[in-house]
Amino acid sequence: MDRAIKKLKLQVDYLRLELEEVRELNLKCQSKFNQDFSEELAEHNKPKENQPKAKKTEDSEVEEEHKITPKPDESTLKLFKDIAVKTHPDKKLTETDELFVKANEAKEKNDLSTLIDIAEKLNIDVSEYINDPTLLEQHGKELNTEIQNTKSQLAWIWYHAKDEERESLRQIIINHIKSMSQ
Repeated sequence: MDRAIKKLKLQVDYLRLELEEVRELNLKCQSKFNQDFSEELAEHNKPKENQPKAKKTEDSEVEEEHKITPKPDESTLKLFKDIAVKTHPDKKLTETDELFVKANEAKEKNDLSTLIDIAEKLNIDVSEYINDPTLLEQHGKELNTEIQNTKSQLAWIWYHAKDEERESLRQIIINHIKSMSQ
């Protein structure tokens, strides 16, 4: 694996860890936000008179699913197949069952970096799968976007606000919640 690819892979690994940490902290942010704005949120979530409840259709659920899960590219699928040959549960090798599940999840998320890690653990030559750095670059951009989107949410901002900013920020958030209710 050449140095440029190795650096990209390490960047993606770092961003994956960063996203994991951001997601864990965001649960605390959401909890604090829900606690601090429970009255306003309860008012916002109250059904309005003469307003039918929004119903999710099967089509919208399928659409959302496709937005969240990118279609695995050719390299990712090919690498997954090589990993599956060595780890599929039908092989009756229980120590590889976990790797197969992890590889399958990575394939579904089009996460080439994780597949590369698994392949290296299994002594699979990955050089033919990562000769094009654009896949790793794209994955890094997607991870970074998700991190930034999470950090721009109201709950995150509220949780990280300084005490002296809280009162004015509180009013802004209440106004925002009220405007969403109208």
